Amino acid sequence: EEESSHTLTLINLDDVEPEVVEWLWYPYIPRGKLTMIEGDPGLGKSWLTMALASYISRGKPLPYQIDPEEGPVLIMSAEDGLADTIKPRLITLKANTKNILAIPEAVSFTENGCKAIDEAIKKIKPILIIIDPLVAYLGGKVDLHKANETREVMARLTRIAEENRVSVVLVRHLTKGGKEKAIYRGLGSIDLTAAVRSVLAIGRNPQDPNDGRVICHIKSNLAPLGKPLAYTLDSSDKKHPFEFGEEIDVDVNEVLGQQASSGKGSTEKAMEFLQTVLKDDEALPSIEIKRE
Repeated sequence: EEESSHTLTLINLDDVEPEVVEWLWYPYIPRGKLTMIEGDPGLGKSWLTMALASYISRGKPLPYQIDPEEGPVLIMSAEDGLADTIKPRLITLKANTKNILAIPEAVSFTENGCKAIDEAIKKIKPILIIIDPLVAYLGGKVDLHKANETREVMARLTRIAEENRVSVVLVRHLTKGGKEKAIYRGLGSIDLTAAVRSVLAIGRNPQDPNDGRVICHIKSNLAPLGKPLAYTLDSSDKKHPFEFGEEIDVDVNEVLGQQASSGKGSTEKAMEFLQTVLKDDEALPSIEIKRE
C-alpha cells in the first residue's frame, strides 16, 4: 500500500541560528544532550554515576572542571535499592542528598511514560538525570537490537534533554569482547550509540588492574575527545571507596580488554562456592543451590 503524499519542510540554512553548546562537564557531558556510560559488569558504573550525582549536588568541581554547577539530580535506578545501596553510597561520597531525588516506579520510555517523566522534570528542574540501566526502561515491547524500535525511544529522550536543558546520562553494559572497536561493544543496536552525543567507556586501568579504573571518551560529537581519566574503586574502603585520579595515556581497547591481575575470577569463585555447598558430597535440589 502506497504512503499518502505530503509536503516536505524545507529550511534555508541561512535562517538557522547556530547552537552554542553548553557543558555540565567539559568535554565529557554536554548540557541538554544524551551521554552514555558503558562498561562490563562489576567495574563500578553505578559508583561513577553516584560520584557525578554527589559532585553536582554540592557544586564540587569534577576533575579539570573550571566552572562547576550545583543543582538537583534525578536518579532512575532499576538495579540498586534506594535505602540499601544508593543512599549509603551517596552518604559515603558526601553528597547533598537534599539535592537528589529519585523515581522509584518502573516507568518505561513510552510516549505516556516520557510525558510523566517530563512533568516530574519540570517540577524539580534537575541539571543531571541518571538512568541506570537504560535497558530496564525501554519497555517489554522494544527490542534492544532493532534500530527502528530503539530510535523512537531515543528520540523521546533527546527531546526531553533538549527542552529541559538537562544532561541525561544513560548506563548500559558492554557485550562480550571480540569486536574490533570499543564503540561497537555497547549492548543493543548501534543506533543507541548514534543517538547520544558523548560515550564514556570504563574499564580496568592497565597500570593498576585491581582497584584502578579508567574513563575513556570514545565518542564526542560536540568537542574533541577528552583524555582517559583514571579513578580508583575499592568498595571495601568505607571512607574512600571512590576517588578520581588524573589524566593518563592508555589505549581504550587495552583498557576494555584488561582483567584483574590478581584475585579469583568468577569461574573460580563459582567452583569454590559449589565445593562449599556440596562439601558433604550430597546431592541438593538445584533450587536450594540457587537460593544459596
